[in-house]
Amino acid sequence: MIRRRTPPIPPLAALVLSGALLLTGCAAPASSATPGAPAAADAASGHHTTADAPSEAARMICSPEIRESIAAALGIDETPEPTDTFTNGVYTCTYPLAEGDLVLSVMEMDDAAAAEAHTAELLGSFDSAEEITGLENLGLPAFRTDDGVVVFAKDDAMLQVDARNTSPASLSPSALAYRIATNVLACWKAHH
Repeated sequence: MIRRRTPPIPPLAALVLSGALLLTGCAAPASSATPGAPAAADAASGHHTTADAPSEAARMICSPEIRESIAAALGIDETPEPTDTFTNGVYTCTYPLAEGDLVLSVMEMDDAAAAEAHTAELLGSFDSAEEITGLENLGLPAFRTDDGVVVFAKDDAMLQVDARNTSPASLSPSALAYRIATNVLACWKAHH
């Protein structure tokens, strides 16, 4: 398998970006479009799902803060209105954009080891995937693809942002996916 190198975010920019994101706060979603009672949060991670509903942390991918961060990243005035699904333990939030869908998903697992193992397995399934290292990975197992997929494992969850169908004017699909993924991670950190 040939792994092409995705141009990294300069280390200083990554440090500034991660610091700024970790200082921002995100509120928990007021309600979920997914029916069913909210799941109880796990004390260690904030992630815990039931057969009927995703966790509160997972539902943050459809939160007003993430909607606003997508609008800001794309330079659009109106925040996109997503649709969501919860199937087989994966909560997916799809943002219909003018050029195509931006898809965020969270898969919740039994523990951090399972999330890391699944992330490593998924890394091998993409031709252009490369681990994100240094300051850019925020200390978490992570990878990105040249065409716009970014995946992070945090605690017992795997976050995937798929921007392959987007064509933002000011940044690449990969940069958009990374920016949105780090915004979600900042929301998770602020909520714990």
